[in-house]
Amino acid sequence: MTSVHPPLKLVIASLFYTLFGFNYLSYSLIGLVFGILGITYFYKLSLLLSNKLASYFAIFFYTLSPLILANSLFSMRDFILMVLIIISLYYFQKEKIILCTLFSLFAVLTKETGIIFATALALTSSVTSVSFKTAGENATTCMAISLAIARNSAFPDTKSVSQASSIIAPLRAF
Repeated sequence: MTSVHPPLKLVIASLFYTLFGFNYLSYSLIGLVFGILGITYFYKLSLLLSNKLASYFAIFFYTLSPLILANSLFSMRDFILMVLIIISLYYFQKEKIILCTLFSLFAVLTKETGIIFATALALTSSVTSVSFKTAGENATTCMAISLAIARNSAFPDTKSVSQASSIIAPLRAF
């Protein structure tokens, strides 16, 4: 039976299996690595949005959350998606649109619901300010590409190239 989810988790898992062998430890390392990335970027994001004391409290409660503790032991798609969204939000706040777009794309390639985040990010960046207009265009392009890739990874037996370009073409005018 094949998976209907986008392929990024499988790519990450195969990379870890290649590096550390096919065992439980290498599968658990994925959650640990993403847990550390999540803590690091959540702290950085909270520093951008508030002061140092509030960031310490935020990271304390984030780290001790039972949901975070439980999911960091495994490599669940939802946990990986959450960490990629945190990283993408950090780069969005720093106005590094290329990295924001890249991690938004990774989020969509992890789980289909990542397209909701990419859509919200595109709408937010296109509405917030005129000077950030290129960010809105880039996020919209990212959303279109992410949607095409997620759709084509879920249903690979269709004519993906022509359908992907037909999805992207109208959104480029946006």
